[in-house]
Amino acid sequence: MLMPFRMIYELIVFALQFAFVYGLALMGLFAFFAWLIAGYTPDIPVFVEPLSELICERLEGCALFPEATTSEEYCPDCIRR
Repeated sequence: MLMPFRMIYELIVFALQFAFVYGLALMGLFAFFAWLIAGYTPDIPVFVEPLSELICERLEGCALFPEATTSEEYCPDCIRR
């Protein structure tokens, strides 16, 4: 007997769901456009070449001298290949 009121209620609920879903979609679209306009460029990693080819062949490692000015003084026990 109260079918017209139920139909109006369901239309209101559908309109609220529609507004919520499409509101989220529009916010996502605006965020995507803002990201494009901002000119986002990802940082490209730069690989640094090693200064020298010092390889330590000792199992326990080398004694390092951090105050050294050259690579030979930094690790005197390493073997240059």
